[in-house]
Amino acid sequence: MPYRPQKRRAPRTGNGNGNGSHHRGSYAARLAIARSRKSTTRRGSSGPNTVLVLLLILMVSGVGVASAAAITAGGAATMVLATLDEGLPDVKAFDDIDFNEQSIMYSRDGVQLAQFWDDRRSVIKSFNDIPKLVLDVTTATEDDTFWTNPGVDLEATVNALITEAAGGGDRGGGSTITQQLVRAVLLPEDVLENQWTSKEALYERKAKEILQAYKLTQAYPGDEGKQEIIKAYLNEIPYGGAVHGIQAAARVYLGKSMAELTMAEAALLAAIPQEPGNLYPYKEIVNKKGRAKYANVVKEKYGKVNKKTGKRKTRLVIKQCGDKSNCTDTELVRRQHFILNRLAEGKGEWTKPTAEQVEAAKKQKIVIRPERPIQYKAPQFVNAALSEVNRILGNDFDPVKVGGYKITTTLDWKAQRLGEDLVWAGAVAPHLPVSQMYDGLKKRKLTGEVSWVSRLRPLGVYSGALVAMDYRTGDILAYVGSPGYYKKNKNKKLDPKMDHVGLAKRQPGSAWKPIVYASGIDSGRMTAASVILDITTPFGGYNDQGQLWVPKNAEKTDSGPILVRDALQQSLNVPAIRALHRTG
Repeated sequence: MPYRPQKRRAPRTGNGNGNGSHHRGSYAARLAIARSRKSTTRRGSSGPNTVLVLLLILMVSGVGVASAAAITAGGAATMVLATLDEGLPDVKAFDDIDFNEQSIMYSRDGVQLAQFWDDRRSVIKSFNDIPKLVLDVTTATEDDTFWTNPGVDLEATVNALITEAAGGGDRGGGSTITQQLVRAVLLPEDVLENQWTSKEALYERKAKEILQAYKLTQAYPGDEGKQEIIKAYLNEIPYGGAVHGIQAAARVYLGKSMAELTMAEAALLAAIPQEPGNLYPYKEIVNKKGRAKYANVVKEKYGKVNKKTGKRKTRLVIKQCGDKSNCTDTELVRRQHFILNRLAEGKGEWTKPTAEQVEAAKKQKIVIRPERPIQYKAPQFVNAALSEVNRILGNDFDPVKVGGYKITTTLDWKAQRLGEDLVWAGAVAPHLPVSQMYDGLKKRKLTGEVSWVSRLRPLGVYSGALVAMDYRTGDILAYVGSPGYYKKNKNKKLDPKMDHVGLAKRQPGSAWKPIVYASGIDSGRMTAASVILDITTPFGGYNDQGQLWVPKNAEKTDSGPILVRDALQQSLNVPAIRALHRTG
């Protein structure tokens, strides 16, 4: 498929007049709204109030776009809006915003090697798929006037600005769901990057954000417009780690669909976006002993005792105080309780729980799925292929992982499996007890390799790598950078994740031997069945120490006459040098 940059932001317009074109693909082009609410608009016109808020922001910040004298003139508002609107993207580019979609990498024979982002990214296709409970916990905590405001909570914004003007500091707050969405996808990058350089730049960003939020609400009016905005918001916001969107959060943390969430679970998930780096379940902290542990969950034993092991199962649950005395709930639980209380106060559009239901929800034990590390097949090959594709496409918001691509590689999965088994046989099997070595070789259908594997036992070989290529096309068929990439390593001197094929810096060594023999066979000077002498011999010349060059095999032994195929299989040094002399 042709490359399309996966920028999540809409491009700015050429002249600020709202007529700029959107240059990107439209995987998430405007999605149909399957569910309709009342078609009448519940929002009144708030244009003048919004303009006044913008003017107030600029006065507080000191942004020099309108003088005090000009404010009294009727044209001040027009001048302010024209200045703020300059360079902003057309809000209708919202139709074409691409929500990041996972890419998948395959071998040439159709085996899935890697699924980037796994289930940490899942796009809601229709507003009708969002349960009312999820909508209510989201608006109750983020924007309880969402369904009626003009994209901006005027009262909250004015209060925040007055506090700032009175010297109370920038306490944040006041941002609606629409404003948060605008900040994510409908503001120019330079506005976001420059906002922390000065107070003026920060307030200019806030003013542009308010203007864009108001314009977006006007461009998508009525309840259908609100549905479209909140659907995009629930797809876009982060829920900690690599998890984006409420649908993915429900699957990753709870193993449920959105429709299966209880009120307690929905409120817990809704609390995370307020501070995703600290509030997500897998957040780790370091204790006094220097060990990492989870901050928001604890391990709990449950179920019956296993008769064989004498142990009970363990699971992760949200850390809660419940009825315990001298206990302080985590920030995640406190925010969950805040959201539940908001629902009890009637802040939800549809969910109206009783006080008893809210208290029961606060006490509900919430079980969290264990954190699952992402694992690839042929991991070192996947990493190398990913790096190459990124180089070709350009590292634009990590387009390969989140661009929705289907990537077919040259790898042959059967060849890869054989390569991994052979590297294991050469680097791991020789160090096992004899019975385990035989069992491992038998399991991998390598019993015919016992002879050479056994000869490696005294040599101290602990690592290895393998590359298999189709010499006619250059296609890489197998790529094994080390033995046991995901296995626990007891030898601290070795790193099983080290890619000895693509990253290790070493002289080519025996990698040249196949090339030497292949050249000799191609020239007709030998065949695989030719006999060649494996006898230590002075080949002439001197080394750096002035000593006569007498190369030896790694085992310091001679085999005498030996077939070319056997000399190559055993990677013998002396026969390879004789083959080089014979080939010329």
